Amino acid sequence: MFAACANKLQTPPHMKIGDTLVSIFGYDARIATFYRVVGTTPKSIKVAELLDVTHTGNWDDGTSAPQSNSRLGHTFTKRLKGDALDMGTYGYARVWNGTPVHTYNHH
Repeated sequence: MFAACANKLQTPPHMKIGDTLVSIFGYDARIATFYRVVGTTPKSIKVAELLDVTHTGNWDDGTSAPQSNSRLGHTFTKRLKGDALDMGTYGYARVWNGTPVHTYNHH
C-alpha cells in the first residue's frame, strides 16, 4: 500500500520540467518575475529565475514576458502550496498562461 501511495506522489501534475512560472507582487508597483521549472519532487519544485524578460510600454505602465530562449539564473527549491509555489515574502508563483503580464510602478 505504501508503494501505491508513493507512486501517486512522483510528480506534481500541474507543474512539470520546462514549465514557465510567474510570481506577481507589489503594492504601489506590480512586479512580475518569471521562473523555469528545472526539477520536481513530490512536495517541492526546483526553479531557475529567467534572466531575459521583454518589457513593453514605458517605465511606469506596460507588460512583461519572458523571452523563449531566456538564460537561466539562480536555481533554488520551493515548497508546493496547492497549485502554487510559496515564494516567501514574494508571494506565490503559478504556471504562466503565456499572456504578457501587466506591470506598473506608480512611485
